Amino acid sequence: MGGTMKKLINTIIIAVICAMAMPPRLGLAEEFDPFLIPVQSEPSKAELQLAKRHRLLQAHQYIGYATLTLVTTQVALGWANYGIYRRRGIADPAWDKIRQSHLALGLGSFASYWTGAGFAIFAPKLELEDGAEEGSIRAHKRLAWVHGIGMGILPVWGWLTTNYRNDLMANQFKTDTNSGVPVSAYDAVAVSHGVWGTATMGALAGAYISVMLR
Repeated sequence: MGGTMKKLINTIIIAVICAMAMPPRLGLAEEFDPFLIPVQSEPSKAELQLAKRHRLLQAHQYIGYATLTLVTTQVALGWANYGIYRRRGIADPAWDKIRQSHLALGLGSFASYWTGAGFAIFAPKLELEDGAEEGSIRAHKRLAWVHGIGMGILPVWGWLTTNYRNDLMANQFKTDTNSGVPVSAYDAVAVSHGVWGTATMGALAGAYISVMLR
């Protein structure tokens, strides 16, 4: 019995020496000892607002890329359609086919634009000191007024263009005696619609470039 007890004591002593010689396993200690677990404070209101702003502006940025692509395609289709009309008249089947594509993309770009704009408008605002805002951000906001007005007016011009197109289809127009091309209010409205669309596309492209140059 004495020998067994002596072996047990020696084993305990060796275990204690080994435990003292080995470095502490802090990971396990922090996991199981409540006194060593660092207190995780809740994120502040400002941090939550900043995270929400980041998510919304990131969505705004991605949707902005899609909107710029749609509007650029819109402008190209619109001018191509007007060119076909001026060269070949309203009888060409390509005119109506492109017009329908232009209309469908117009609805898509309108929805895309105002969805992306909503993310930017409702994103939490940062409180900045006077003059602390970057120049690229100021340019981005100023260009937003241009393409915002453009995207508000373009559907109206599109509606007017459609109305005057119906007049053309009903043969309610005069014909230029030199070229034989129909002359009506459709021409003026269609060109104005195209000019506004081109200006809006330019403002959107400028807004995109201002972000890329940050």
